[in-house]
Amino acid sequence: MRVFVMEIAAAVLAGGKGSRFGGIPKGLLGLPSGETIIGRLLRVIKESGIPDTVIVTNDPVSYGREGASLIADITPGCGPISGIESALSHYFGSANAVLFLPCDLPYLSSHNVSRLKQEYYRAQAPVVFALTPGLVRHPLCSVVQVSVLGSVKKALTEGRYSICELWEQLSAAVVLFADSSRFTDVDTPLDYEMIAGGELCLQEENR
Repeated sequence: MRVFVMEIAAAVLAGGKGSRFGGIPKGLLGLPSGETIIGRLLRVIKESGIPDTVIVTNDPVSYGREGASLIADITPGCGPISGIESALSHYFGSANAVLFLPCDLPYLSSHNVSRLKQEYYRAQAPVVFALTPGLVRHPLCSVVQVSVLGSVKKALTEGRYSICELWEQLSAAVVLFADSSRFTDVDTPLDYEMIAGGELCLQEENR
């Protein structure tokens, strides 16, 4: 029997506990559109043509209503690299690469995701990730070959949890995006107040 292998699957990293938001996970914060941040990301990923997405979370109760499959960290307590390990393991053998996004990006568009995919194919590197003006790196906005799973596991075993350092070691390619606002995350309650007060930059412009 022939096994279907996806070119690119997706994983949204939702490992935070929402301690700055009274225990509400950041991905479940509401937007003026009526969507949650993570719900919007799931829609944007689908609109970019990626057929399958998982949420990597250790809080299945909170994220169980978002309409995506949930997987937990294989190696909990090590930060985002744990989520990357879990998603690469989950898709190993069923996808060639995984698009990663953190759960707290309310402004990202389907065009941004599509461009990451296109540049992944063009670069022919094991990893590509987003870069915005000022050489600001966004290592969690990336497309990663499942073949680097061994390198991820080795880094975890050795206590090396920095994603930037790991991508550098793997000779990752960068994708420059001119509009840095698309990669603004919700890190504090003040960040969220700016979103809740008006639907800033949530239009789907091709930027």
